Amino acid sequence: FQKLTELNSAWTRWRCEQVTDVVKTVRDAMKTHRPTAILGAATTPKEAHINLVFQDWKTWIQQQYIDVVYPMDYFGNDNELRDALAWQCDGIPKSKIIPILALYRREGKDVLPVTPETLTSQLNRVRDSGFDGISMFSGMRLSPELEATLAARKKQ
Repeated sequence: FQKLTELNSAWTRWRCEQVTDVVKTVRDAMKTHRPTAILGAATTPKEAHINLVFQDWKTWIQQQYIDVVYPMDYFGNDNELRDALAWQCDGIPKSKIIPILALYRREGKDVLPVTPETLTSQLNRVRDSGFDGISMFSGMRLSPELEATLAARKKQ
């Protein structure tokens, strides 16, 4: 069993390295043709996900292969969001991270807008955590209530 665990770990590392090589190749090509362009990527929000999707994005930032990441912070509660944000900025400047919040939630087969309270709470969590910006995913799920919530925040 020990040997299988070691082989699986080596296989996962190799796969992460392959994705990182692609990111570096894209960065090198981009800098040759558009040196002032900014390279960003929507990424996994938790460390536990890295071995599932092979996005070692902290290395990408640290090695300057990428300029900014947009972690897909699609969480239903503040505790999960808080923990994910804490991990994301551990060792990485917050200026390099723009969290993405979901404007919808799934309930069985239904896709519904998040509540204004959830959106407000999550926006406050990201703002209070000191990130430079926030992104939101799925504008088609922007309900009139969420539009009003965002319009009210704009006036603050």
